[in-house]
Amino acid sequence: MLLFISMFITDEQWEVLKPVLEVPKQSRYGRPPADARQVFEAILFILHTGIQWKFLPKPFPPKSTVHDYLKRWSQSESFRKLFARVIAQLFQSGRVDLDECFIDATFAAANRTLQMRYSLPSRQTRMAIGS
Repeated sequence: MLLFISMFITDEQWEVLKPVLEVPKQSRYGRPPADARQVFEAILFILHTGIQWKFLPKPFPPKSTVHDYLKRWSQSESFRKLFARVIAQLFQSGRVDLDECFIDATFAAANRTLQMRYSLPSRQTRMAIGS
């Protein structure tokens, strides 16, 4: 087994994240659960480097395990809970000032000509051509 070195989060940061990301063991049979911190670090590594899943380095859990945890955490809204927890902690420590807030968004309306060119054919047209 290779030694795992945390690259992105400190022990102090993990203590904040751990209650949200820890996955309880579902059964006494089957494979033991992966270390949630290693899985989270693997996700951060992929996001940071932009590598493909199949090139995830050996110190991390297998790509299928990391992907399974990512899917589970996404479906259970764990990342939304993490974000809320981090923001609350920053607010309590005085590092967030709600008197000054910014929202950034981009909106670009599609060109009407392009909309018509690339839109799906109507139901009548599909029926007329027999699809």
